Amino acid sequence: MKAAKHCGLLRRERDGRWFYGERLVGIDNEPITGALEGAIAAVADEPDPDLPDPRPPPRQLSLVWPVEAPVVAVDENESLATAHRQVWAELDQGTWCPCCQRHARRYARPLHAEMATFLVGLVRKGEESKKWWHIREIIPGGEEVPKASTDGAYLVHWGLVRRHPERKGLYRATPAGVAFVRGRTTVPKVAWIYDGRASHFSKEVIGIRQALELKLDVLSMLTDRAGPGGDR
Repeated sequence: MKAAKHCGLLRRERDGRWFYGERLVGIDNEPITGALEGAIAAVADEPDPDLPDPRPPPRQLSLVWPVEAPVVAVDENESLATAHRQVWAELDQGTWCPCCQRHARRYARPLHAEMATFLVGLVRKGEESKKWWHIREIIPGGEEVPKASTDGAYLVHWGLVRRHPERKGLYRATPAGVAFVRGRTTVPKVAWIYDGRASHFSKEVIGIRQALELKLDVLSMLTDRAGPGGDR
């Protein structure tokens, strides 16, 4: 069964079961406190360095959105299902998750020029060799300090590039990415991304020539709140 991530701490399955890692910690109609106690108990029994600490961190402002987000008013005895509904209702404007007490926000991510340039470079490198290519080999940031990050990494959500399963910074263009660069296909212009996953895409599409001309508008990315009920 495909999992639906709720927050940075807990994972909710489609059938209403909630997990911390692989441990079942609650179901939809049970209170938040029970799930958090289960997560803390899991850490005490068998700590996993790959899982987030279930103890709430101090509340902090988001670096990319330095404005106090609305707090989700959910009593600790309210059910997990209630928390899930309220967080997702506020996700596009930013909110605090009552489960993990972390800032949660879904961003509208447009496919812009930097991403398109990265993909073109990756396709060209792919014509030389089928190996995995590092970001530094695709978009140099200077002879002495090569650029080690790029928004091109977001193209995994469109299925245009593939990320190396084990090593960071290594990518390959997919057949869909090659077709897009060669002008054979178009893709959705915007992806709405939360917790490392694309929840949905815009109906408006874009081609490679348009994408190469589109500059990133950060303000638009932060204020575009067309969520699940908006443009898909």
